[in-house]
Amino acid sequence: LPPEAIGVITIPEGFTQEQIRARLANPEQGIPDTSGEAVDAAFADPEVRSPILPEGKPLEGTLFPETYGIEEGDTVADIVTRMHEQFESVATEVQLTAKAEQLGYTPYKILIVASMIEREAGIPADMPKVARVIYNRIADGQPIGIDATSCYEEGEIPCSLTTAELEDGTPYDTRAQTGFPPTPISSPGQAALQAALN
Repeated sequence: LPPEAIGVITIPEGFTQEQIRARLANPEQGIPDTSGEAVDAAFADPEVRSPILPEGKPLEGTLFPETYGIEEGDTVADIVTRMHEQFESVATEVQLTAKAEQLGYTPYKILIVASMIEREAGIPADMPKVARVIYNRIADGQPIGIDATSCYEEGEIPCSLTTAELEDGTPYDTRAQTGFPPTPISSPGQAALQAALN
């Protein structure tokens, strides 16, 4: 953290964009004197859109989870910009674009996989195993079967959905449908990104 930091804000790995929004606007844990509307305005800035994001998709998955220093005069837009820049830095470090191409997927699809790994794996050691299961099921044309995707859609994290809610036939229902959910379901950390790429 910079020596001039007057506070910190921590965004845990696996947080959704909605959870990040709530954290940034939280009077105790977020940016002082910040409203949800100010966070929304910061999220809407085209400068914080990763080049890997398809048109019309939310920032989900591209606001990097980490502890950020808050300096005197910082606005929520400054912090969101740092989160975006940190994502781009980590994406470069793990060679997201080049390795995604080697795997035959877009970087965005890899980000979706990493977000599922982040929500599904309890510990980093399990992340490569979860990645292997996801890729095997996709290759076999089977449903991915990650319940966390339905939990994300329902806004229930942690999840206590019924079988009917988990198998509701929506685009985020990965029990019955094959293929990827439409967006990432969380903010993956570096370990989840690496598991998705390796």
